[in-house]
Amino acid sequence: MVDIADVLRQQLLQYRLENYHSLRLTKVEGDERLYSRTRDLYHALALPLASNADLCGCLVRFFEIQQDINREPLSPTSAAVLRSLYDWIHVNLKEGKCAQKDLTFGINLNLERLQETFRLNAHEVGRALTNLGFTNRKRTNAGFVLWLDLRTRKRIHNLAYDNAINEGFRSGCELCRNAGGPNPASAEIKGDSGIKSKQG
Repeated sequence: MVDIADVLRQQLLQYRLENYHSLRLTKVEGDERLYSRTRDLYHALALPLASNADLCGCLVRFFEIQQDINREPLSPTSAAVLRSLYDWIHVNLKEGKCAQKDLTFGINLNLERLQETFRLNAHEVGRALTNLGFTNRKRTNAGFVLWLDLRTRKRIHNLAYDNAINEGFRSGCELCRNAGGPNPASAEIKGDSGIKSKQG
């Protein structure tokens, strides 16, 4: 089996080199819910199948199942970042972006209010955002900005629900009614985003 795996590895490497500039991953519903390490593994396995959306979708579902089975509690840093993000998007219902420095300031205020003994700097917040799968960020003259489109807001709600750090239903928030429910995408289907988001 080791010899077979070594031959396959060499073949996949050769395929990658031959198609380096032409391979593109197909966007598959659900891949945004994969955590950073799982998402990297999914990308590595899905790249040779990039033209087949059905097979990529199967891979995403398999990784989601494995991720749920192997779920570990969030680290205190990731939990603090997620809690503040959850609060921030409900205070700023129609804002399409959040400056990382503002998020860091809010996180440390929450930590102080909760009498936690640690504080976070902007680099630690950035690493936590990446670990949570929030990679839609852009560097600006004022520092990094996290884009909060509807997909990102849905992910925040679902992560908060999955890790029991949401504070219940928030009035006026369609996503709160769907997070963790049977159809968390219904808000997107209805087109009820109300978010001003402009990238670039």
